[in-house]
Amino acid sequence: MVVKDIRSNPDVAMTIGGIDTGGGAGVVVDLRTFFSFGVFGTLCVSAITAQNTFEITGIQSVDEAFLMQQIDTVTKDFKVKAFKSGMLANSSLIQVLENALKSGPLVGIPFICDPVLVASNGTPLSGEASRDAYVSLLPQVTLLTPNIGEAQILSGIEINSIDEMKKAAESLVSLGARSVLIKGGHLKGVRATDIFFDGLEFILFEASWVETSNTHGTGCTLSAAITALVAKGIDLTEAIPMAKTYVHSALNGAKEWKLGLGHGPLDHWQSL
Repeated sequence: MVVKDIRSNPDVAMTIGGIDTGGGAGVVVDLRTFFSFGVFGTLCVSAITAQNTFEITGIQSVDEAFLMQQIDTVTKDFKVKAFKSGMLANSSLIQVLENALKSGPLVGIPFICDPVLVASNGTPLSGEASRDAYVSLLPQVTLLTPNIGEAQILSGIEINSIDEMKKAAESLVSLGARSVLIKGGHLKGVRATDIFFDGLEFILFEASWVETSNTHGTGCTLSAAITALVAKGIDLTEAIPMAKTYVHSALNGAKEWKLGLGHGPLDHWQSL
């Protein structure tokens, strides 16, 4: 964990995403993760969900104007060093973010995009319009962090191997993303392997499996940890392995927890 002297001003990061009423994912977890790295977190809410560890019973999106109002209000007061997006419930909200990055208050701020298109259990969360909107957004993305299912949807490439992960990463960079980290947690293998590609080189990040059903919010946690480290001025190739170490620790810390009836949350206090 990176510790900053609390007597000086902390770096500021921002998250844009949904509220998980079960507290296991979304902006709640992003803020928890920012705190773990000594980064002050701000947030813009794109949707409110009614969910727990085993089901989502409802999603209420905010309207486009209000999301933009939140972004404007935060950025005119705080010097945001990096930001991430998680759940953007429809294509119109993705378009709001694209506009803010092209000619609005988010111009020039490093952007980590976690494209929430497929739930960790494989359930699709968005339709074709959101897929197309994300593709349009890619040229504004500093780092894209899709899971296997999301990488397949965005690239159009079926992924069953490391080589196919690499092909998908190349495709996503060719579509405009400056760099891509495809999370291989759903690919069968001896070790969990993520692949980073920045248009120049591939870097493979491997980790041992943690035997646990408490995996809810893993993707949110990883992208939030990377965002916090980038906000502190750390390069992506250093930030990613540091973030993965944090996630691995959080998975280990919660592996015996019995919170809820489904896939439980991570232990974000483990490294504290």
